[in-house]
Amino acid sequence: AGVIFVTVPGVVFEDKLILGFSTNEDANAFPGSIRAFSAVDGNLVWQFDTIPKPGDTGSETWAEGSLERAGGANVWTGMALDEERGILFAPTGSATPDFYGASRLGDNLFSDALVAVDARTGELRWHFQVVRHDLWDKDNPSPPTLVQLERDGRTIDAVAITTKTGQLYVFDRETGESMYPIHEIETPIPSTLPGEVTAPTQPMSAVVISRQDFEITNRTPEARTFVEERIKDWDLRPWAPPKVGTVLFMPWYDGGGEWGGSAFDPGSNHLIVNANDVAGILELTEVPVGFSRYGTYALHCGRCHGLKLEGTDMGGPLLGVGDRLSRGEMRRIIREGSGRMEGFAHLNRIELGAIETYILSPEPEEDEPRGEVAYALGGYVYLRDHENLPGNSPPWGTLNSIDLVTGEIAWKVPFGDYPTHPGLGFGAVNYGGPVVTASGLIFIGATPDEMFRAYDTRSGEILWEAKLSAAGYSTPAVYSVNGKQYVVIAAGGGRTGGPSGGDYIAFSLPE
Repeated sequence: AGVIFVTVPGVVFEDKLILGFSTNEDANAFPGSIRAFSAVDGNLVWQFDTIPKPGDTGSETWAEGSLERAGGANVWTGMALDEERGILFAPTGSATPDFYGASRLGDNLFSDALVAVDARTGELRWHFQVVRHDLWDKDNPSPPTLVQLERDGRTIDAVAITTKTGQLYVFDRETGESMYPIHEIETPIPSTLPGEVTAPTQPMSAVVISRQDFEITNRTPEARTFVEERIKDWDLRPWAPPKVGTVLFMPWYDGGGEWGGSAFDPGSNHLIVNANDVAGILELTEVPVGFSRYGTYALHCGRCHGLKLEGTDMGGPLLGVGDRLSRGEMRRIIREGSGRMEGFAHLNRIELGAIETYILSPEPEEDEPRGEVAYALGGYVYLRDHENLPGNSPPWGTLNSIDLVTGEIAWKVPFGDYPTHPGLGFGAVNYGGPVVTASGLIFIGATPDEMFRAYDTRSGEILWEAKLSAAGYSTPAVYSVNGKQYVVIAAGGGRTGGPSGGDYIAFSLPE
C-alpha cells in the first residue's frame, strides 16, 4: 500500500535513467528500491532493493519475519555518480514506521546508509550505515559529494556525506574505506515501549559539524528560565529512545547537514557545509488501534500538523481550515497531496472521512485508548524559548569549511538570522546547499531571513548579500552565457513559516 513520488532529479548514466523516490513514513510505506530504466524504451534495467529480500545480503540484520512487511529505506534526496568508474552513490532513508521499531528489530540494512552500487548492473559494491535501527528519523537528507584529497603522497578519489546526526563521513569511492576514524559509542538505553530493542552501539565519525550535547540557552535570563522550566521532566540523555512522554535530542530531526548537501573546493581541498544546531522534541502519544477518527488523523497527519491541529515545524496549522476549504477540497488534498505534502491515495473512503471529520471537529477525548495501542509522533518541532527562538545555546546555524586532508574545521561562522530578531548573529535553521566558484566565492541562500550571500572561501567573510523575494531553500547554480557568468537560485520560501514564493532570481558576476 502507499504512494510514491519523485522529489529530486534522477541520474543519467549511459542509456539509463536511475531513480529513487519518496514514500510515506507509516507502517504501510513501500520498500525503497532504486531502479534504473532504459532511456530508449522505458523498460526496467535493474533494481537494487534497499530492503533486502530474505537470504540476500543485509537480510541478516532484520528479525525473522519482519522483511515481508518492512518499508522505507528509500532514496528521497539526490544521488552522486562517478561516471568514469560507473559507481552510483545513494543515501537512504529510515525504515518504517519511524519512531517505533518493534516490528522491524535489528540494524535494518540498508536503511540510513550510503550504498555504492554498480551503475550498469545494480550490484552492491559497498555500504556504510550511519544509524542502526533508527528510531529518531535520522535518515540521510544530503546528497553525497564527490571529492579528492591527498593522503600519503597520492590523490584519493573519495565521496563525502553529511548526516542529520551532525557528522561528516568520507570514503574511498572504490573500496568504501573511511578516510577518518569511526568510533563505536555505546547507546545501551533500553526502550520502555513494548517489544522495542534499541541498538547497543552507534557509529561516530571523528569529524563532527554539529554539537552532540545539549546546552541550555544563555541568550537572556528570561529565556533560560523559560526553557529550564519546560524541560525539567524530559529525558535529556543522548540517544534516549522514543517513549510515551518527551525526549530531547541534539541535533534535532533536521540537524547537521541538510538539503543540498555540501560543496567541494578543489583549489583548497576544503568541503563547504552549512549545518543546523538546534535541539529537537520527540514525544509519542498512545492512540487506539483500529478505526477511530483521532487515531487515523494522529497516525497519518499528526506528525506534521500536530495532534491538536496547531501546526509544527514541518506543517501548518489546520485549525479553522473548514472555513477556507470545502470537504471535497480537503479530500482532494489529502488524497493527492499539495506542495511538499505527500498524498494519501492508499487510504479508503472511511479513513479519509475520519480524517476530515476530526479536522473539522477535533475531539480526541472521545477516542482515548482503552485496549491495544499504536504510537503517534506529537509533531516535528524543535525546542524554543519564550520568544520562539531555539532553546539551546547558540550558534543555531553555521557555515563551515573543513580541511579534507586533516579533517579539521578551518573556519566556522554563524549563518543567517531569524526575521523576528535581526542582527543577533547567532545563526538560524537553514535548508539548501552552497556552490563554490573557481574564483574563491561561496554562494548560498538557505536562511529564513531571505538573504542570498557570497562568502570568501578562505575566511568565511561575507562579501556580498541581497534580499530575495522569499527564502532560497535550494542550491544555487552557476553558469556562463557568451563569456559572462551568472548565479541563479530558486526562491521558494515556505518551510520555516515564512511566505512561499515562486521565483528564480539570477545575478551576474563581476567581470
